[in-house]
Amino acid sequence: MPVATVDRVVQELLEKGHIARPYLGIAMQRVPVPESMSSKLPAETRVGLLATHVEPGGPAEKAGVLQGDVLFEMNQEKVEHLGAIQDALAAAKVGDVLTIRLIRAGEIKPVSIILGERAR
Repeated sequence: MPVATVDRVVQELLEKGHIARPYLGIAMQRVPVPESMSSKLPAETRVGLLATHVEPGGPAEKAGVLQGDVLFEMNQEKVEHLGAIQDALAAAKVGDVLTIRLIRAGEIKPVSIILGERAR
């Protein structure tokens, strides 16, 4: 384990008494991207993540994400699996900003989400 990681964890434990876990506040599932959107999206984008639930008061809702939005890009990388979101959250910290692009009502919308702290 890198020394920088150990130092960060120790510092956070001393300051907060626990490790803060960032979260988005969205439940998602994989869905095919509508054919009608293919010309507006980056090449080879065939799958996105449908927001099936947006936690009231959570980071995603505060950023303007709505139930029914389809996330297809995060930090300029294609997103096709929930694992990509989980990996990004594992590498992030509370207060970091994730820049996503999503489909809403046939339009592409950029959204910046400030990661919140998951309740313990």
